[in-house]
Amino acid sequence: MAIGDMLQIYDAGAKTKIWHNSLFEPRSDASFSLGVKTEKELHEGLTKLVAAEKTFSKVLFETHGQPGIIFLGDPIGYYSFSGDPRWTDSRYDKLFPFDTKIVFGGCNVAEGNDGWKFLENAGKLLLRKGGYTLGWTSLGFHLFEHDVHFWGDWRRVNISPGGFVRDRRAKSDLVPDINRPWDNRWR
Repeated sequence: MAIGDMLQIYDAGAKTKIWHNSLFEPRSDASFSLGVKTEKELHEGLTKLVAAEKTFSKVLFETHGQPGIIFLGDPIGYYSFSGDPRWTDSRYDKLFPFDTKIVFGGCNVAEGNDGWKFLENAGKLLLRKGGYTLGWTSLGFHLFEHDVHFWGDWRRVNISPGGFVRDRRAKSDLVPDINRPWDNRWR
């Protein structure tokens, strides 16, 4: 895959409250979509992508979240990225051999100290060649193939080559440009 290709990872088990249909679906702008219902399915899917030597420069996680945790059927917290051998021994960083942007679209995933830890630990593990992780401190909702957060801050952790945290940034997230909502993600 060429630079600019996006991997979408979404919770295939999440349902809407009213119609009980899938909340997250494959995106038309993703070069590869990985819909999973459990953390085990996520590991299996990522392992297959590593074996197939796929690479990506953008990753979008579309899930439910809370401070420092995303949900893909199972909770995946900041502690998973630093202490769980399924993550630390995985070599998933091979999927991202260049400066890569990872967005966690789950509600509140970047909130508080646990949110910073989550963004940092995910970046240190997955972005050994550099890039950044980004998430929101607010609630949001999924609308027309986009996670929308109308208030709160987004937080970004910049990762240097070698997987070291370079710096942290936070900024107020106002209503995005509705003509180019996807561009607002890749700040």
